[in-house]
Amino acid sequence: MPLLIALEELRRQSLEAAQQLGYPPATVLPLSYDYLEPRPLPEIIDRFLCLGGIVAASFGLDRSEARKWFEREGLWLKLTPEERRFILHGSDDLDAFQVRTEALWALGWVLGVVHDLDFGAYNRDHFDADVPDEQSDELTATWRSTVRCRSFDEIAAACDLAYCLHWAIVDARIRKQ
Repeated sequence: MPLLIALEELRRQSLEAAQQLGYPPATVLPLSYDYLEPRPLPEIIDRFLCLGGIVAASFGLDRSEARKWFEREGLWLKLTPEERRFILHGSDDLDAFQVRTEALWALGWVLGVVHDLDFGAYNRDHFDADVPDEQSDELTATWRSTVRCRSFDEIAAACDLAYCLHWAIVDARIRKQ
């Protein structure tokens, strides 16, 4: 799917937004987005729901209830092996699963259930969106039919900004800043 915006303009906007957030410009990063191909909407929704259940379990949802929900929704085999192990056996490192709130937040934005993708806000310890509740008997079929993906250009712009911010953070770490 081709971008409607020129790559140079996309990067200019990303660098400007990164600087407004207080990050140095990532002028050394390549501009190729040939690899950026959106997944089909049902796959994005499945991944979002899987992350939602994992995050809920990491913050206290009974793991056996989470497993029942994953199985009922046809998501059990769509979890990563690490996520299935967590649901089956728990983990001493809940932080490794709680941090996925950030990914949940970003995918929620892609799906339009999160309205603002603010890279300057801390969103790790909460997730507030109109999404299916893993603790209810509500099936996700109706919810799935209401979800719509943002435009490819919007997603590409957010990915480029995240790429620039990630570079700045890694660069600062390497420079011990």
